[in-house]
Amino acid sequence: ATYPFAGGRQAKVSRLIYVILAIFLGWVGVHNFAAGRNNTAIVQLITGLAGFLLAPCTFGLSLLAPFATYVWAIVDAVTQTQDGDGVVMP
Repeated sequence: ATYPFAGGRQAKVSRLIYVILAIFLGWVGVHNFAAGRNNTAIVQLITGLAGFLLAPCTFGLSLLAPFATYVWAIVDAVTQTQDGDGVVMP
């Protein structure tokens, strides 16, 4: 769907797809890659993967990082209504 107040531009991803991606793959930032928020997505990807990869060295303590990233993704799913270009997601 296009919106006149967004200059006729179409959102990169629908809100439903954004929420589904955030729920299932949010700990690695896939939902933000889909919405065009690449900087945020890269931070989530690095944080999520680093937490898992460092788990053996930190006796599992680093697993808090992917958990925190997942909570961040759920908050994104609930609060974000626009894609990375500011276009409202339908």
